[in-house]
Amino acid sequence: MAMVGLDVNPRTKTYRAPLETFVDANWGGKFAQSSYGHVTRLFGMPVSWVARWQACVAMSTCHAEFMAIVPLSMFPRTMQQINGKGMWNMSFYINEQLYKKRAALEWVPGSEQLADMFTKPLGPQKHGEAIKQLGMVEG
Repeated sequence: MAMVGLDVNPRTKTYRAPLETFVDANWGGKFAQSSYGHVTRLFGMPVSWVARWQACVAMSTCHAEFMAIVPLSMFPRTMQQINGKGMWNMSFYINEQLYKKRAALEWVPGSEQLADMFTKPLGPQKHGEAIKQLGMVEG
């Protein structure tokens, strides 16, 4: 089995901002339940990632994507503490943070969406590309 590790090169700038998070959601996937995933990078290196089922039923793809952002606004609170009602209340918190310019949302093309690997089945080639985008290499 091949060893996989992170390729840390401080001279390579492969990030948009010092701290960035990629979020993706799948509305009503294989089991008719929405799932989400995210990967957070600090200076281009992954420091946090997760793939989970959503606690609430999403009414649309947009709703599923918006609910996927909620747990990220909760750091350092643990993600296990967020229940359905908390998700609903936190959506207002996110709107407030966006309004006050403390956070920003940016659309990312699918080819650059690092969180895709957590919500969609990937073939061997796409999986290899996703691993490289995360900065992981075989060694």
